[in-house]
Amino acid sequence: MSYLSQSSRGIQPFATALATCWSPPDHGWIKMNSDGAMSMNDDNTSIGGLFRDVDGHWHLEIKCDNTLLVESVLTGSAASSNLAELRLINIYLKRNWKTRICHIPRSQNMTADRMAKCTYDNQFGLKLFEDPPISFQEIL
Repeated sequence: MSYLSQSSRGIQPFATALATCWSPPDHGWIKMNSDGAMSMNDDNTSIGGLFRDVDGHWHLEIKCDNTLLVESVLTGSAASSNLAELRLINIYLKRNWKTRICHIPRSQNMTADRMAKCTYDNQFGLKLFEDPPISFQEIL
């Protein structure tokens, strides 16, 4: 798993072993995987994500394959970003709960990527799944 840490020189990788499938969060944490997608046919964009837990505790671990987004959040520049999404992430991370955010390779984020792509037809809306779509079974 590739984790990134914050330092005075920016984000630094400090692990070399890469898994190619989803890995559960540390004990006592809930993991959110997220990803964005853009359709080359009509320029629609979407974001998808999911939460997974080990034993129901409400500590949130956020893993994202967008290094720039992770760096913006960790360095605090998200708070003054022109992008409303980054400011919102910053607000949520400052709430009264434990959170941590780190970068993961795209290969560990395949389910979130597929979730983002399956919402292309749902313009400006939210699509919630109580159960994962059948087409996701092989990657869960």
